[in-house]
Amino acid sequence: MKVIRGLYNLRTEHKNTILTIGNFDGVHRGHQAVLAAVVSKARQMGLSSTVMIFEPQPLEFFAPDNAPPRLTKLSEKLQQLKNCDIDQVLVMRFNRDFANQSADQFIDRILLQGLDIKHLFIGEDFCFGKNRLGNYGTRVEAGQKHGFGVENLHTIADDEGRFSSTRVREHLQKGEFEQAATCLGRPYRMCGRVAHGHKQGRSMVIPPLIWNYIETAARYLAFTR
Repeated sequence: MKVIRGLYNLRTEHKNTILTIGNFDGVHRGHQAVLAAVVSKARQMGLSSTVMIFEPQPLEFFAPDNAPPRLTKLSEKLQQLKNCDIDQVLVMRFNRDFANQSADQFIDRILLQGLDIKHLFIGEDFCFGKNRLGNYGTRVEAGQKHGFGVENLHTIADDEGRFSSTRVREHLQKGEFEQAATCLGRPYRMCGRVAHGHKQGRSMVIPPLIWNYIETAARYLAFTR
């Protein structure tokens, strides 16, 4: 999987693609359904499948003190996207200049000139451009004008409700790791660096059940920090 960092790194071989756009935090089962549709369409048309994500995520830029904790770091997210057979990921730097683009500028500069998309998968509630003025209807009109398809992917849910990053966070905050795994389609995991101490733990004998309690508490505390 190719990782393209910023619009200025786009090359001819990155264009002519099937695209979806979003944060994809956690890459949960709802995301996976979107990604599967993108990959299927790309293979059907003999094109590359592309995901556009943002760093930082928009809410982290606009309201850093109120942004929810991430389910996945960028490196973890990229690995999960690779596991979904995505061909390339465009990581766009979300800053003031990016946020101030109009909807038309976003479509022309990124979707058309940058990626030359042939089909766009997007959620009906996804908005873009300055003041979030670009919506699903805007993209449909642009697609009709410029010759690319636009497809709305409806909510993916189970008996408990819609799969979402918020739902996963709520389960994790309650220590409900099995329910979080149901939403993610895999066990929840975190990656980080080991801080070495006095290495006294290796001489301790701790029953497996206690280890389970320690692991659960550590994962919960790490997530909610």
